[in-house]
Amino acid sequence: MLRRPSKSVAVQTLAWLALAACLPAEGVIPEARAQDPAGANLRTDDAPPASLDPELRPVTDPRRRQALENLIEQLASPSFDRREQASNSLRRLWREALPLLVEEYRTAGDLEVRQRIEQLVFEAYIENAFWDRYGFLGIRHAAVPFQDRPGGPTRYAARVSEVVSGTAAEVANLQLDDLIIAFNDEPLPVLTDPQAFGECIRKFPPGTKIRITIVRRNELQVVSATLGRWPRQQVVSPGQPVYSLLEEANHQFAAWWTRNFEAPPPSSAAPMTSSKAAEVSTD
Repeated sequence: MLRRPSKSVAVQTLAWLALAACLPAEGVIPEARAQDPAGANLRTDDAPPASLDPELRPVTDPRRRQALENLIEQLASPSFDRREQASNSLRRLWREALPLLVEEYRTAGDLEVRQRIEQLVFEAYIENAFWDRYGFLGIRHAAVPFQDRPGGPTRYAARVSEVVSGTAAEVANLQLDDLIIAFNDEPLPVLTDPQAFGECIRKFPPGTKIRITIVRRNELQVVSATLGRWPRQQVVSPGQPVYSLLEEANHQFAAWWTRNFEAPPPSSAAPMTSSKAAEVSTD
């Protein structure tokens, strides 16, 4: 069973993932910027943060705080475009805006504002915990025995059986029947486990440049590849190897959300309850 903060968030997120599945695979993480309606430029974090459990740190800069508060106020704007613009900006700035979003969620009387906060925080968390964490090379492969020299020890290489169009592998000019024998000069692990090769790739986040040692037509070569992000259509199906990582991120979010948004503030003696909490099956 997977607990999410609300049934509406779960349903909307599935629709969001389905829409995103129609998009092409992305390359490196782009620099993101946001602008609040008053015109104050707010720069976002470009690199994935190290922690999956972001802290609620007070916004001490008065101008930054005011700019973020302006965005949060726009969540209740009569204008749909302004509400969407504010949601998109806060999604990019979510880590910095967290303490203000928590305060607004707990005190807002507008149900739509609370739902928007739930949705944007959920999407930002999963983006950070999954999509920005696991790199994607873009090949299909088969594990084959390999010897560095005649009579030498036998180990395993990954023989490329398909190069996915538009991915890091295609840009790096990997070709059919290339034997991948090392990443960043480190030999591949034993590839008797079908997931072992993918785990080597997923150690690196999107945007990471790696050195791939290959054997092509009996010649040793080294190519460089900048890992992309996982295509969403290859992840949303439970049959995909990385689906369990996405489910794990959902579980982590549920616990984090309850602890930070639904729990009462330390100074409050009265417990807060949420009628919106729900459990959904992941069968």
